[in-house]
Amino acid sequence: MKKKLGLIISAALFITMSAACKQEEKIKEKPENYSVVTNIRMQVKETGIFYLDGYKQLMEFYDYGLKESIPVCDKPNCKHNSLRCNAYIENGFHSTLGNYRGKLYFFKPTSEEFSLYVSDTNGSNRKELAKLNKGGKHMGYMIKPPMWFIEDKIYLGVEYSELTNIPEKPEKSIWEFISISIKDGEIEVLKGPEEIEGKETYIDILSYQDKQLIYYKGEEICLYDMNTNQTATILTDVTKSRWFLGLDKQQKNMYYSEENEKYSEVYKLDLQTKEKTSIVKKEKNGKELVWDYSAEKFYYTLYDKDGSSVDGELGIYDSERKEERKISKEEYMYRPQYVGGDWYISMTEEGIVCIRKKDYEKKNWDKRQVMGRF
Repeated sequence: MKKKLGLIISAALFITMSAACKQEEKIKEKPENYSVVTNIRMQVKETGIFYLDGYKQLMEFYDYGLKESIPVCDKPNCKHNSLRCNAYIENGFHSTLGNYRGKLYFFKPTSEEFSLYVSDTNGSNRKELAKLNKGGKHMGYMIKPPMWFIEDKIYLGVEYSELTNIPEKPEKSIWEFISISIKDGEIEVLKGPEEIEGKETYIDILSYQDKQLIYYKGEEICLYDMNTNQTATILTDVTKSRWFLGLDKQQKNMYYSEENEKYSEVYKLDLQTKEKTSIVKKEKNGKELVWDYSAEKFYYTLYDKDGSSVDGELGIYDSERKEERKISKEEYMYRPQYVGGDWYISMTEEGIVCIRKKDYEKKNWDKRQVMGRF
């Protein structure tokens, strides 16, 4: 049985790595110029998902065709449970994995200098590319995904601690937004360093595109323009009555919802003109109403305050057609939060769920693949 299982895994790994080699050939013809690793250390691609399993401390690839996850390691008889494994990352919860132009990029959080490494897609030929905390000059260094690959650079947020000479405040937290050259590892600070002040303040990066950085700062959403080095607050009082929903593909418009006791309303905010436009308004009828923006459509759930959201009234609003319709629990649960080629990917109570676009449209829910949790 063990021998048979080993053959299956070896065959699966060979198919995956062969696909990776074919992808590499295509990449040589037309290099990738954009890819994103989300805030759960997951990168959705056309043929599968690269991700870092923090529990198993492994870099893995989920293949849609094979319906299974494979460690990115091709060492014969490797048990994938030690530093000898190409896929193993000690303290994996604090790292991030990205695949770009036929290479893997990942961080070594246990190193004092918080090194960035690059390797082949099977984890071999690993080498250090950059030291984010060179000389260990900062305390408590950590990265803050999402992470963007754009042209020849990696873009991401980092956070670290520094000691002060103030007795009542012996330590302070700092954040920066940086770029790293994939050619030579050169690091450039694009935003910051900026102190994170107060227990209630935190920084969560939402989006980066065309030298525009959008991020949460406490109860505000800010936009930093790297061309002008100016920061603008674009949304305030982001609390239970005001929620950020997302941005369009061009990052020109931001969507958010506001609510009072009677209504919940979705707005579009033009990031250049700051013009605010109402998209849709719904009565709450004494219930909770939560909006979600996915694949350029607005999903909602209307439910009793003491009940489950997926057991309430579920619907979708198409802003282009200006149409609203009720949907099933499955259509809501498996809504396309991420898109990779012909696949929709969603985060559910079951784990990460993958389903082909055509099966989603035909409501063939039994065709879904449950990738699991990591």
